[in-house]
Amino acid sequence: MLDTRQIDGAISAIDAREELTEQTRTEIIDELRKAEAEILARVAAETDAQTFADAFETAPLETARLRAELDESAGPEPQPSELGITSGMTLGELEQILARESAIAASATTVFNEYESEV
Repeated sequence: MLDTRQIDGAISAIDAREELTEQTRTEIIDELRKAEAEILARVAAETDAQTFADAFETAPLETARLRAELDESAGPEPQPSELGITSGMTLGELEQILARESAIAASATTVFNEYESEV
């Protein structure tokens, strides 16, 4: 399989050939440069494919580890008194607490989903 060193060697050899016209030399070197760019693109694609394959292999374990970590840090459900809820509160006060806690939960869910999509 060709590599960029071989292409560079071919370009040097074409440059050294005196019997070629400038136009012919330029056309050949342009084609060799295109071939070099395609080789570099292939190498980059192979690297990207390997990176993806590695991530595909490690993602399930990493996801399980993150889920376990989240489950451990979640702790027990909060008690009403921990949220500042008392038996004498009005419906409006309870709705405000519910709205605040819902916003916190929605924010946490958004962050979790962002992390999950990265994995």
